[in-house]
Amino acid sequence: MGATHPELAFHTFTIYYDGQRGMDERSFSRQVGAKYPNLIAHEYQPREEDIAARFEHFLWAQDFPPAGSSPFSQYFVMQLARQHGMKVMLDGQGSDEYLIGYLRSFYRLIGQALPGLGAFSIWKDHVRREGYSLSEAAKRFGKGAASWIMDEQALAELEYHHLLPFMPLDRQAPFALARDGRDKVDNFLYHLLFHTELPSLLHYEDRNSMAFSIESRVPFLDHRLVELAFSLPTDYKAHRGITKHILRESLREELPKPFMPEKTKRGLYPLEKCSGSGGRSGFCWISPSSPSKGSTPAKPTRSSSGTNKAITPRPS
Repeated sequence: MGATHPELAFHTFTIYYDGQRGMDERSFSRQVGAKYPNLIAHEYQPREEDIAARFEHFLWAQDFPPAGSSPFSQYFVMQLARQHGMKVMLDGQGSDEYLIGYLRSFYRLIGQALPGLGAFSIWKDHVRREGYSLSEAAKRFGKGAASWIMDEQALAELEYHHLLPFMPLDRQAPFALARDGRDKVDNFLYHLLFHTELPSLLHYEDRNSMAFSIESRVPFLDHRLVELAFSLPTDYKAHRGITKHILRESLREELPKPFMPEKTKRGLYPLEKCSGSGGRSGFCWISPSSPSKGSTPAKPTRSSSGTNKAITPRPS
C-alpha cells in the first residue's frame, strides 16, 4: 500500500523483545519505513510490569486459556494501535497456511516425494536454507519419512500432543482430518486453513482486536487468493527450500533486498526453557532480559513478575 498510495499515510505497529532470547524485527520494519516514507512506524516492548497489569484482561478477552504466549504479544499490538487512534487494522493471517509458510510443511513435502530421489533434493534444500546441524537434519528427514508412512490424522495427533504437552496423553485429539482426494501437501494445507491452525489464530486475533474496539481485517483470506493458491503447483509455494516463494517473488521490487529471501520468520516466542518441578502440567514465567538458561516455575498470579509475554507451558 505504501507503494501504490504514496499520497496516503499508513501506520504500522511492531512489538519486540530484546535480551538473550529476544525477538526483535525492528531492523526489517525500519528498512521498509526508509523505503516508504508514508509509513508511520510505532514500536513497543512490553515490560514485566505491563504484562503483570494486563494479564488478567488478556485472559478475560480470550475467554479460554491460550496454548502459548504469542497471542499476548498480539494483544499488545492492538493496545498500541488503540493508543494511536486506530479503528481498522490489516493483518497477514492466512498466507502461512496456504502458501507453505510453516516449516513442518516440509515433512509433508518430503513424505509426498518418497520413495523417489526428489525427496532428498527437497530435504537438502530445506536443511541448507535453515542451517540445521547434522543431528537436526537427520531428524527432519525422519519426520519426512513418518509423513510418508502415516496419514494426516496420525501426524496431527503426534504434533498435537507434542505442542500441548500439558494435555493428558490419553486424551483424544479434538479433530478428525479426512483425506479428500488432494495430495499429501495440499491436504495438510487445507486442514491448516480450515480445521487446525488458522481457526485458533483467528480466534486470538478477533478477541484481541475487539478488546480494544478495533476491526481487524485479513486480506490474505480473500477467497480468490485462497482458491488461486490451491490451484498452483506446489513448487510455486515452496521452491528450493524457500517458503511462500510466489509471494516473495511478487514483492521482490517492493521490499528491501534483505527480505529476498530471508530465513523463515519465527513467531513471537522469545522464551527460555524452565527448570524445576511441574511435570507435564508445569508453567513458567520468563524474563526477556534474564541471562540464565533456566528459571524456577512460579504460580501464574497477577503479582508474579518476570515474563516477556504470558504464562507458557513447560517444555516436555
